Amino acid sequence: MNLKNYLKNEVLIASVILIVLSNLGGLINLAFQFIMARLLSSDDFGALAFLTNLIFLFGVPALAIQTAISKKTLILNSKSEYGKIKGLFFYSLKKVFLFSIGITALFISLAGIFYRQLGMRLDLLILASLLIFLSLIYPVVIGLM
Repeated sequence: MNLKNYLKNEVLIASVILIVLSNLGGLINLAFQFIMARLLSSDDFGALAFLTNLIFLFGVPALAIQTAISKKTLILNSKSEYGKIKGLFFYSLKKVFLFSIGITALFISLAGIFYRQLGMRLDLLILASLLIFLSLIYPVVIGLM
């Protein structure tokens, strides 16, 4: 294969873009972690690491929700069933909203343990609970788009 054939292959180009941007994101994350390790005290950096890992943990169900909504939307869009897409949106948003309220309530109830055992600031834990709530709602809208 010559270079022109490689440049016409959309899967290859998309794979290269994904690899480059993933590595760029990793480098930006490394720089962020290095800067935060230098600027924050060890306790504050530990709290930052705990909260970011907690938020990453909730990114897994978010991706699953987004993929499921995208797939169902694509199927309904191919059949030109736009009313069902609207119904899917409101049904999914209602279910995920109730689930995220439950998860957020569970996290807030556990925040007291994190506050006492880890010595973390309570306002940071409340902010993390808000981010967890939004991280579960957001994929419904993105999956629909």
